[in-house]
Amino acid sequence: MAGSEHPDTTLSAADRPQGFAAQIDRLSGHLCFAALVVASLCVAAIIVLGTWDTVGRAFFNAPFMGAVEMTESLLAAVIFLALPYAQRHGQHVVVDIIIQMFPTGLQLALYILALIATLAAFCLLGYQAIDGAIHAWNVGEVSAGYVPVPIWLAKILSAVGLVFAATETLRQIIFAFIWPKEALTHRGATSAEHVPVE
Repeated sequence: MAGSEHPDTTLSAADRPQGFAAQIDRLSGHLCFAALVVASLCVAAIIVLGTWDTVGRAFFNAPFMGAVEMTESLLAAVIFLALPYAQRHGQHVVVDIIIQMFPTGLQLALYILALIATLAAFCLLGYQAIDGAIHAWNVGEVSAGYVPVPIWLAKILSAVGLVFAATETLRQIIFAFIWPKEALTHRGATSAEHVPVE
């Protein structure tokens, strides 16, 4: 969780992961960050491809062949590779106006329930993504355009992103049971520092 990378001084050591758990937290953080770095490189590649294609088409009547197919593949990779980081740092869109008025224990229960639903979604998507990536790799799947763009690479990157996101969500669920105050502080619960979790 973000709280372990930038510890909240209002929480005692007992309210935060320590020892082996902290190492697992750091490892998960490194995996999420690595996925984000690859996603960022994909975004940079999309920008280069788009610029090259636009300039070539406008000024030299020579568009970059396969730019559309490459961009589509990279966009899919960007979305799924960015998921682990967004999940770790609570960057998904959340409407919690009412939830913040609930007692802390109920906030925690709803937070864990949301994490379980998220994990189920990631696992279902991840299963399909891994199956699709294996099939694409085995057949050497490429785009049907003029330039044979390797679709299998984007499918593998997407599957990796979903596996990392599912792993991070599972870690959050386990840590929420053991360190509930840290979990609620991470998700922004206003009462987490003041109300003891029953």
